[in-house]
Amino acid sequence: MRGVMQKKVLAFCEEHGLLAHGSSVVVAVSGGVDSLALLDLLLRLREAWGLLVYAAHFEHGIRGAASREDARCVAHFCRMRGVPCTVEAADVPQYAREHRLSLETAARGLRYAFLRRVKEQVGARSIAVAHHADDQAETVLMHILRGSGLHGLSGMLPRAGDVIRPLLCCTKAELTAYCRERGIEARHDATNDVADARRNYLRLEIMPRLASHINASVSAALVRLADAVQADEALLDALAREAFARVVRRGEAAGRMTEGKSLALSRAAFRDEPLALQRRIVRLAMCAFVDETHDWGYRQVEQVRCMMLGRRGGLFWDLPGNVRFFLDWDQGVFTSGSVRSVRGGDGAGEKAQNASNDAALVVPLQTPGVTRLPSLGVTLVADFVKERTTTDGRTEIYCAARALAGAHVRTRRTGDRVQFAQGTKKLKAFFIDEHIPRTARDRVPLVVCAEGIAWAVGIRRFSPAMAEDGEPMVRLVAVFEKGAYDHAQRFGEDSF
Repeated sequence: MRGVMQKKVLAFCEEHGLLAHGSSVVVAVSGGVDSLALLDLLLRLREAWGLLVYAAHFEHGIRGAASREDARCVAHFCRMRGVPCTVEAADVPQYAREHRLSLETAARGLRYAFLRRVKEQVGARSIAVAHHADDQAETVLMHILRGSGLHGLSGMLPRAGDVIRPLLCCTKAELTAYCRERGIEARHDATNDVADARRNYLRLEIMPRLASHINASVSAALVRLADAVQADEALLDALAREAFARVVRRGEAAGRMTEGKSLALSRAAFRDEPLALQRRIVRLAMCAFVDETHDWGYRQVEQVRCMMLGRRGGLFWDLPGNVRFFLDWDQGVFTSGSVRSVRGGDGAGEKAQNASNDAALVVPLQTPGVTRLPSLGVTLVADFVKERTTTDGRTEIYCAARALAGAHVRTRRTGDRVQFAQGTKKLKAFFIDEHIPRTARDRVPLVVCAEGIAWAVGIRRFSPAMAEDGEPMVRLVAVFEKGAYDHAQRFGEDSF
């Protein structure tokens, strides 16, 4: 197994150009089976390839004494093998609270920042992480369930910038067997055994069921899908970059109305491109402003694309990563700075800029009837129904008629809380968990009844809206104005 694994990983690295003779690499080592196998395999290639191997361990401060023991074991493992090892600790939960991030996002951001600091300090060429074939299969399945496009179906690439993944050709079982044969004692993270996080649930519950009832080789099939799509993605990306060069505007046109970084696209040239390239052009524009932690999903890309194709000017839309997109007649402009002026001959720009004025208003909910919130670009339609069907909970919900008696619509206030079946949570914390950007939170319409917030329009329904079996119900539908800000955002879902 040991010789076979070494040859397998070496062949994979050569095929994808992951390692070069005489290069240096920082290995991210958590102390688990995967990362210790990766470090051991690279050490066995060290002499033949003249590699300079460094280890780096980031202690997240999430699991208390167990995390500190992980760090101690990694340092000992490296010391016994003569590998330089950098260990750093951080209080990720505290950082997540201070920066209003989910725990997972905060941990990932701090971890990669640490790895890149180590890479710079030692002068390494790349960072090696221990993602393997089973991780790839789970990633592809997650993207399928989110309605992903080809980008998501590609899964994780063998190389993404300075990050390399030499173990994508190996399964978890192979890595476990390799460590057993090499006498490597790995640490075990007990949090991976609890099906609470989305990925854990897929790995522990869904994948075994698919393997038992649908396809015993489901992991291998998903990995093959990713391999096939990656080739198609490479071709389409090349075509998209050529199209982007045709559409992007150079010189002062992009920045004449903004302060800060900006990028402008010709609306006429954009309309001439095929649909598939239009979407990729928007994503290439995204890459000029944000990293993957603020990735724009399908809804955001489609909204920008539709605004580019429309005939109106003056509208703007705030995107994840503190990026604003606005229409300036014949061009669409992305900016991370402030907008000095927006020319809107039809008054749409003024309407969009004054949207914040509605934040202080309380609008009675018409039940049945139509409730218009023009500056937020949304209309709520309510009617009584006897039966309900499945809805997405974002743009359409069913609500107990009794709950909507005297209900109104407003935007958030200090101290707002939302109620779930399991308890309550601050509205602010809920928005953070749902990755709603700060720029959008004051523009989310809230349907409020006597018992509390029943619906964050475009996001989800809460417990006060629940109807008992047999009691009168109201169907509420949100109709968003085309070209206006769409509150229905679930970042990380519906991504390409």
